[in-house]
Amino acid sequence: MPSLPKTSASLLAAILIACILAPAPAVAGEDDDKMRAIERFQTGMALLKVEDYAGAAVEFEASIELFESKNALFNLANCYQALHRYGAALEAFERLEARFGDEMPEGMVEAVARHREEIERVVGWLRIEVDHDGATVSIDGEPVGTSPLTRALVLGPREYRVEIALDGYERAARDVRLQAGDHHSEIITLKKAVASVALSVNVDGASVEVDGTPAGRTPLGDPLALSEGRHEIRVTMEGYEESTTSVDLEAGERLSVDVVLGEKAREIPVVVPEENRPSGIFWTGAGFTVATGIAAGVFWGLAGSRADDFQAYNARVDDHNDGSDPLTAEEQVTLVSDRDEAKDECKTFSNLAVGFGVAAGVLASTSAMILVLDLTHSEEEPSGANAAEVSITPGGLEVTF
Repeated sequence: MPSLPKTSASLLAAILIACILAPAPAVAGEDDDKMRAIERFQTGMALLKVEDYAGAAVEFEASIELFESKNALFNLANCYQALHRYGAALEAFERLEARFGDEMPEGMVEAVARHREEIERVVGWLRIEVDHDGATVSIDGEPVGTSPLTRALVLGPREYRVEIALDGYERAARDVRLQAGDHHSEIITLKKAVASVALSVNVDGASVEVDGTPAGRTPLGDPLALSEGRHEIRVTMEGYEESTTSVDLEAGERLSVDVVLGEKAREIPVVVPEENRPSGIFWTGAGFTVATGIAAGVFWGLAGSRADDFQAYNARVDDHNDGSDPLTAEEQVTLVSDRDEAKDECKTFSNLAVGFGVAAGVLASTSAMILVLDLTHSEEEPSGANAAEVSITPGGLEVTF
């Protein structure tokens, strides 16, 4: 049971003096509240006699709630002092003086002054200022008020844990040690609460983006610190399907998000067996086919050009013969010579075009046959069996097996 060994006797004596010098909290015959106040007061006195200060304080508080009296206030203040609730004790004495100052007997006045002096010798004053109104102020886990506190807290000499809590802000805590007679001030600035997301991903090394901004690779060492509101978390990894998660966060919220990345479906490449692939002989033949085809086209073009020249020369000769465009003897010789040359070149180019055209056809046929053989070649056949040998001949490619 809490007590003050050095002062309990003087407290009890003062309480008993108050009971002798002052009337009971109510007189018989008054209303029910006063009668119940008397009963609670008497129960408190009984507990005081056995130094159960905590129990007595409860009874005196109930008595004052029903009907305020100077005796109940005086006794309550002394119980608070015995319980080391010095601030509450001083407030109770102040309330007693403010409410019943003129009615207090001399003995009670002297006792109040003495006890206030005793308290003020052993206590310190702690003033707490918070930069936001409405915050709950707690001492050692017990709420003592809401900011702004209008007066300093009166506390005994020891260390205290001061905590400030306000929705939407991080909880603030301070450890404060008070000595007797100290006047200490704590100015506390609250920080806006930041939400966080603890992200767990089943694959290490995955890239994490929040709202399009890179946030690191998994595993993340710390939770993602995010502002309140909606955010989009994107996780990507080569070879895996990407994941996008949307979260709506409140200030100070702590959220856990588990992401499972699934592997992408793998594409199976179509592999043509080595024995069924076109051989180098085929590609050689295909190359010759293309080259001879191009040559045939070129010679056909030249033959056509010289044929046009031959026709033009013939037209000039006809014009000379009918007298529309007479030529000199020298011009006639030159024109006839140019006409004959164009005729000869046209014939030569035509023969070459036909030859290369035939060669291209033969090469194409031969290459097609080689391709068919390559694609149908059995893997059981020994290497080199039925291998085609190709040699170049004046008529094209000669293939032997």
